Amino acid sequence: MEHKILHTRFCGAQRDKQSTMNLTHFFLGLLEGDGSIQVNHWKKRILQFRIVIKLKYTQHNYNMLIKLRDHLKCMKVHVRHNAVLLIENDKKALHKLCILFDKHPFLTQHKRKQYAFFKYCLQNTPTFSEYMGLKSGNIQFPYTINHMDAEQIVASSYYSGWVAGFIEAEGCFCVRKNTTQSFSIGQKNDASIVLSIKYFFGFQNKVQHKKQNMYVLEGSHRHVLGKLIEFLQKYPLLGEKRVSFEKFVQRYNMPKK
Repeated sequence: MEHKILHTRFCGAQRDKQSTMNLTHFFLGLLEGDGSIQVNHWKKRILQFRIVIKLKYTQHNYNMLIKLRDHLKCMKVHVRHNAVLLIENDKKALHKLCILFDKHPFLTQHKRKQYAFFKYCLQNTPTFSEYMGLKSGNIQFPYTINHMDAEQIVASSYYSGWVAGFIEAEGCFCVRKNTTQSFSIGQKNDASIVLSIKYFFGFQNKVQHKKQNMYVLEGSHRHVLGKLIEFLQKYPLLGEKRVSFEKFVQRYNMPKK
Protein backbone atom coordinates (compact mmCIF):
# COMPACT_ATOMS: atom_id res chain seq x y z
CA MET A 1 0.00 0.00 0.00
CA GLU A 2 2.84 2.38 0.95
CA HIS A 3 4.62 1.55 -2.31
CA LYS A 4 1.45 2.39 -4.28
CA ILE A 5 1.12 5.77 -2.51
CA LEU A 6 4.77 6.63 -3.22
CA HIS A 7 4.35 5.61 -6.86
CA THR A 8 1.21 7.77 -7.19
CA ARG A 9 3.02 10.77 -5.68
CA PHE A 10 5.99 10.22 -8.01
CA CYS A 11 3.73 10.05 -11.09
CA GLY A 12 1.90 13.19 -9.97
CA ALA A 13 5.21 15.03 -9.48
CA GLN A 14 6.37 13.90 -12.93
CA ARG A 15 3.13 15.19 -14.52
CA ASP A 16 3.49 18.53 -12.72
CA LYS A 17 7.09 18.84 -13.89
CA GLN A 18 6.09 18.02 -17.47
CA SER A 19 3.23 20.53 -17.32
CA THR A 20 5.64 23.21 -16.05
CA MET A 21 8.09 22.53 -18.86
CA ASN A 22 5.29 22.58 -21.45
CA LEU A 23 4.23 26.02 -20.19
CA THR A 24 7.79 27.31 -20.61
CA HIS A 25 7.97 25.92 -24.14
CA PHE A 26 4.49 27.26 -24.93
CA PHE A 27 5.68 30.74 -23.91
CA LEU A 28 8.63 30.44 -26.30
CA GLY A 29 6.38 29.50 -29.22
CA LEU A 30 3.93 32.30 -28.44
CA LEU A 31 6.80 34.79 -28.21
CA GLU A 32 8.14 33.71 -31.61
CA GLY A 33 4.73 34.14 -33.20
CA ASP A 34 3.32 37.23 -31.47
CA GLY A 35 6.27 38.68 -29.59
CA SER A 36 8.99 41.24 -30.15
CA ILE A 37 12.49 41.60 -28.71
CA GLN A 38 13.37 45.28 -28.89
CA VAL A 39 16.44 47.49 -28.48
CA ASN A 40 15.95 51.22 -28.94
CA HIS A 41 18.33 54.16 -28.49
CA TRP A 42 16.69 56.97 -26.53
CA LYS A 43 17.85 60.41 -27.76
CA LYS A 44 21.23 58.89 -28.74
CA ARG A 45 22.09 58.68 -25.04
CA ILE A 46 20.76 55.47 -23.56
CA LEU A 47 19.70 52.03 -24.77
CA GLN A 48 16.22 50.83 -23.87
CA PHE A 49 15.40 47.12 -23.85
CA ARG A 50 12.00 45.48 -23.99
CA ILE A 51 10.50 42.04 -24.58
CA VAL A 52 6.78 42.12 -25.28
CA ILE A 53 3.91 39.92 -26.44
CA LYS A 54 0.95 41.98 -27.66
CA LEU A 55 -2.46 40.39 -28.24
CA LYS A 56 -6.02 41.49 -28.83
CA TYR A 57 -7.70 42.02 -25.47
CA THR A 58 -10.07 39.18 -24.63
CA GLN A 59 -10.62 37.49 -21.28
CA HIS A 60 -8.99 34.29 -22.57
CA ASN A 61 -5.85 36.12 -23.76
CA TYR A 62 -5.68 38.09 -20.52
CA ASN A 63 -5.95 34.91 -18.42
CA MET A 64 -3.27 33.22 -20.54
CA LEU A 65 -0.77 36.06 -20.08
CA ILE A 66 -1.46 36.17 -16.33
CA LYS A 67 -0.73 32.44 -16.18
CA LEU A 68 2.53 32.85 -18.13
CA ARG A 69 3.57 35.80 -15.94
CA ASP A 70 3.03 33.79 -12.77
CA HIS A 71 4.88 30.81 -14.24
CA LEU A 72 7.90 32.83 -15.39
CA LYS A 73 7.99 34.87 -12.17
CA CYS A 74 8.82 37.95 -14.21
CA MET A 75 7.19 40.19 -16.83
CA LYS A 76 4.08 42.29 -16.27
CA VAL A 77 0.61 42.25 -17.80
CA HIS A 78 -0.87 45.54 -19.04
CA VAL A 79 -4.18 46.30 -20.71
CA ARG A 80 -4.07 49.19 -23.19
CA HIS A 81 -7.21 50.08 -25.10
CA ASN A 82 -8.16 46.89 -26.98
CA ALA A 83 -4.80 45.14 -26.43
CA VAL A 84 -3.27 43.08 -23.62
CA LEU A 85 0.52 42.95 -23.27
CA LEU A 86 3.01 40.72 -21.49
CA ILE A 87 6.04 42.96 -21.11
CA GLU A 88 9.46 43.15 -19.45
CA ASN A 89 11.92 46.06 -19.51
CA ASP A 90 13.85 45.55 -16.27
CA LYS A 91 17.46 44.64 -17.05
CA LYS A 92 17.82 42.16 -14.21
CA ALA A 93 14.71 40.28 -15.35
CA LEU A 94 15.85 40.47 -18.99
CA HIS A 95 19.15 38.80 -18.09
CA LYS A 96 17.10 36.04 -16.44
CA LEU A 97 15.06 35.60 -19.62
CA CYS A 98 18.27 35.45 -21.67
CA ILE A 99 19.30 32.37 -19.67
CA LEU A 100 16.03 30.75 -20.73
CA PHE A 101 16.52 31.76 -24.39
CA ASP A 102 20.08 30.41 -24.41
CA LYS A 103 18.88 27.08 -23.00
CA HIS A 104 16.02 26.90 -25.53
CA PRO A 105 17.21 28.72 -28.68
CA PHE A 106 14.68 30.45 -30.91
CA LEU A 107 13.56 28.39 -33.89
CA THR A 108 12.58 31.08 -36.42
CA GLN A 109 15.35 32.81 -38.35
CA HIS A 110 13.93 36.27 -37.64
CA LYS A 111 13.84 35.78 -33.86
CA ARG A 112 17.35 34.31 -33.80
CA LYS A 113 18.65 37.48 -35.48
CA GLN A 114 16.52 39.73 -33.29
CA TYR A 115 17.71 38.00 -30.11
CA ALA A 116 21.40 38.00 -31.12
CA PHE A 117 21.28 41.79 -31.60
CA PHE A 118 19.35 42.24 -28.34
CA LYS A 119 21.78 40.11 -26.33
CA TYR A 120 24.86 41.80 -27.77
CA CYS A 121 23.52 45.26 -26.89
CA LEU A 122 22.42 44.13 -23.42
CA GLN A 123 25.85 42.69 -22.61
CA ASN A 124 28.12 45.23 -24.34
CA THR A 125 26.30 48.62 -24.31
CA PRO A 126 27.45 49.79 -27.77
CA THR A 127 27.80 53.45 -28.67
CA PHE A 128 25.07 55.05 -30.76
CA SER A 129 27.19 54.87 -33.94
CA GLU A 130 28.00 51.18 -33.34
CA TYR A 131 24.34 50.49 -32.58
CA MET A 132 23.25 52.09 -35.85
CA GLY A 133 26.01 50.33 -37.79
CA LEU A 134 25.01 46.92 -36.45
CA LYS A 135 21.31 47.60 -37.03
CA SER A 136 21.84 48.72 -40.63
CA GLY A 137 24.33 45.97 -41.42
CA ASN A 138 27.20 48.39 -42.14
CA ILE A 139 29.13 46.85 -39.24
CA GLN A 140 29.62 43.08 -39.32
CA PHE A 141 27.72 41.38 -36.52
CA PRO A 142 30.08 39.59 -34.10
CA TYR A 143 27.84 36.52 -33.62
CA THR A 144 27.25 33.75 -36.17
CA ILE A 145 23.54 33.09 -36.69
CA ASN A 146 23.18 29.55 -37.97
CA HIS A 147 20.33 28.51 -40.25
CA MET A 148 18.14 25.64 -39.08
CA ASP A 149 16.35 23.36 -41.53
CA ALA A 150 12.96 21.78 -40.85
CA GLU A 151 14.42 18.50 -39.55
CA GLN A 152 16.66 20.30 -37.05
CA ILE A 153 13.70 22.37 -35.85
CA VAL A 154 11.47 19.33 -35.25
CA ALA A 155 14.34 17.57 -33.45
CA SER A 156 14.44 20.32 -30.80
CA SER A 157 13.66 18.79 -27.40
CA TYR A 158 11.03 21.45 -26.65
CA TYR A 159 9.33 21.45 -30.06
CA SER A 160 6.01 19.94 -28.93
CA GLY A 161 5.25 22.63 -26.33
CA TRP A 162 6.76 25.28 -28.61
CA VAL A 163 4.54 24.43 -31.59
CA ALA A 164 1.42 24.63 -29.38
CA GLY A 165 2.41 28.20 -28.45
CA PHE A 166 3.21 29.01 -32.07
CA ILE A 167 -0.21 27.72 -33.17
CA GLU A 168 -1.81 29.91 -30.49
CA ALA A 169 -0.10 32.85 -32.19
CA GLU A 170 -0.29 31.98 -35.89
CA GLY A 171 -2.69 29.08 -36.43
CA CYS A 172 -6.17 29.33 -37.94
CA PHE A 173 -9.00 26.79 -37.51
CA CYS A 174 -11.60 27.15 -40.24
CA VAL A 175 -15.11 25.66 -40.46
CA ARG A 176 -16.83 26.68 -43.69
CA LYS A 177 -20.55 27.04 -44.30
CA ASN A 178 -20.57 23.74 -46.17
CA THR A 179 -19.14 22.21 -42.91
CA THR A 180 -15.74 21.35 -44.45
CA GLN A 181 -12.80 22.04 -42.16
CA SER A 182 -9.21 23.11 -42.59
CA PHE A 183 -6.23 24.28 -40.58
CA SER A 184 -3.71 26.82 -41.83
CA ILE A 185 -0.57 28.48 -40.51
CA GLY A 186 2.02 30.75 -42.09
CA GLN A 187 5.22 32.64 -41.52
CA LYS A 188 6.92 35.41 -43.45
CA ASN A 189 10.47 34.88 -44.74
CA ASP A 190 10.83 31.46 -43.12
CA ALA A 191 9.91 28.34 -45.08
CA SER A 192 11.72 26.02 -42.66
CA ILE A 193 9.44 26.71 -39.71
CA VAL A 194 6.31 26.03 -41.79
CA LEU A 195 7.88 22.89 -43.28
CA SER A 196 8.63 21.66 -39.75
CA ILE A 197 4.90 21.84 -38.92
CA LYS A 198 4.06 20.03 -42.16
CA TYR A 199 6.45 17.18 -41.30
CA PHE A 200 5.53 17.05 -37.61
CA PHE A 201 1.81 16.53 -38.23
CA GLY A 202 2.12 14.70 -41.54
CA PHE A 203 0.33 17.23 -43.76
CA GLN A 204 0.24 16.07 -47.37
CA ASN A 205 -0.24 19.55 -48.85
CA LYS A 206 2.65 21.56 -50.22
CA VAL A 207 3.77 24.72 -48.44
CA GLN A 208 2.57 27.64 -50.56
CA HIS A 209 4.91 30.54 -51.32
CA LYS A 210 2.75 33.64 -51.55
CA LYS A 211 3.23 37.39 -51.97
CA GLN A 212 5.63 39.30 -49.69
CA ASN A 213 7.59 36.08 -49.15
CA MET A 214 4.86 34.52 -47.01
CA TYR A 215 4.94 30.73 -46.58
CA VAL A 216 1.58 29.11 -45.81
CA LEU A 217 0.53 25.57 -44.99
CA GLU A 218 -3.13 24.57 -45.26
CA GLY A 219 -4.65 21.14 -44.86
CA SER A 220 -8.08 19.54 -44.67
CA HIS A 221 -7.43 15.77 -44.72
CA ARG A 222 -9.45 14.28 -41.89
CA HIS A 223 -6.79 11.94 -40.53
CA VAL A 224 -4.26 14.80 -40.27
CA LEU A 225 -6.80 17.07 -38.58
CA GLY A 226 -7.50 14.24 -36.15
CA LYS A 227 -3.80 13.99 -35.36
CA LEU A 228 -3.65 17.76 -34.83
CA ILE A 229 -6.67 17.66 -32.51
CA GLU A 230 -5.21 14.79 -30.49
CA PHE A 231 -1.94 16.68 -30.13
CA LEU A 232 -3.60 19.93 -28.97
CA GLN A 233 -5.62 18.05 -26.38
CA LYS A 234 -2.30 16.87 -24.92
CA TYR A 235 -0.56 20.25 -25.37
CA PRO A 236 -3.55 22.61 -25.00
CA LEU A 237 -3.99 26.10 -26.37
CA LEU A 238 -4.41 28.63 -23.56
CA GLY A 239 -5.77 31.85 -25.07
CA GLU A 240 -8.44 33.05 -27.46
CA LYS A 241 -7.39 30.52 -30.09
CA ARG A 242 -8.75 27.79 -27.84
CA VAL A 243 -12.29 29.06 -28.47
CA SER A 244 -12.08 28.50 -32.23
CA PHE A 245 -10.26 25.19 -31.64
CA GLU A 246 -13.09 23.86 -29.44
CA LYS A 247 -15.66 24.77 -32.12
CA PHE A 248 -13.40 23.05 -34.64
CA VAL A 249 -13.34 19.87 -32.52
CA GLN A 250 -17.12 19.92 -32.10
CA ARG A 251 -17.56 20.06 -35.88
CA TYR A 252 -14.98 17.30 -36.37
CA ASN A 253 -16.82 14.99 -33.97
CA MET A 254 -20.27 15.54 -35.48
CA PRO A 255 -21.51 12.51 -37.43
CA LYS A 256 -21.60 12.92 -41.19
CA LYS A 257 -25.04 13.37 -42.71
